[in-house]
Amino acid sequence: MSQSNKNSKLKLSNVTDYPQKRTKIDTQGLNQFSIHPLARFNGPCSTFKQPVEIMSFSYDNEHCNLSHGYETFVQREQSGPEPIHSLLDSLAYAQKSSTDKNLIKTDLVEEHETEYTKENSTGSTPRHKLMSYWGYKFENLSTISKLPSEITSPDDPELINRKTSIVNTNVQYCSVAKTSLGDNKLIMGAEVDCLCDVKPERPANPVDKYIELKTSKIVESEKDTFNFERYKLLKFWAQSFLIGIPKVIVGFRDNEGCVKSIKEFKTMDIPKIVKGKNGMWNATVCLNFANKFFEWLRTVIVVDDPNSSYTISFTSPFKDIKVEFVDKKNSVLAERHLDSLKSS
Repeated sequence: MSQSNKNSKLKLSNVTDYPQKRTKIDTQGLNQFSIHPLARFNGPCSTFKQPVEIMSFSYDNEHCNLSHGYETFVQREQSGPEPIHSLLDSLAYAQKSSTDKNLIKTDLVEEHETEYTKENSTGSTPRHKLMSYWGYKFENLSTISKLPSEITSPDDPELINRKTSIVNTNVQYCSVAKTSLGDNKLIMGAEVDCLCDVKPERPANPVDKYIELKTSKIVESEKDTFNFERYKLLKFWAQSFLIGIPKVIVGFRDNEGCVKSIKEFKTMDIPKIVKGKNGMWNATVCLNFANKFFEWLRTVIVVDDPNSSYTISFTSPFKDIKVEFVDKKNSVLAERHLDSLKSS
């Protein structure tokens, strides 16, 4: 990971007596959270509560060959990750009908790109752009706009038109869910690819019907297996588990972008695939690490000013996560959110 996040503080919960070894705490300067030794994150797994969706919103606008339609690809402007503004708008809307009036009084974390990330993004070369398109095309081919039970024939236009439909990454569906990890209460926003049934009305929780779609190079050797399990499965699991998505469907493609096989993975079973294997990751360590980091983060973010922000960075040589106060530079909140705080 080589990204910077900027954190803007609305209100910080009181945290007392948190001992964190190998860290340096400076109320307004540079603070560091050490990654190693990882052994300190062993032990009983931190309690993680089943995520519950509280709101959702959308952004509008023979072998299966994933390159088809590349010439008509409509890609979102490459200006970095989506701002947190729409997520905050949805929370503000949810708060109007909620009894929990502290819903958005919290620390906000928004992802920003570093120069290194921009220079090494998946769209930095024509080949990378094509491979990035394959993932979007797989999502496009794997989804339909009506229930499968409404498809009466393999010649149904809903199925046929998928091959020629334009891939447009400006169209996104986002789920906003609340959960907790240890004593840390979390609200997360995540793009959702599709669902396997009709989305139930609230208060029913729809996340167990969501599905994550992925593509990956076909596994042909022991090295391929190791790389897939060590890196790809970790990303698939973390991305889906944290938001509560129960299933990941992976299309395995060759170097020409042709899908050769499709496999379903239950999110909760993914850690079992790598358990006990040399050089692999451990889900318990991952959750304990995140829990301890969030606890520590709440002790170093102390400036109570919605106009100010902190930068969270994890860069080479990847030994520490750095948190630095940057005052009023790179404010996370939009003017409408600042105005609403002034009037509240």
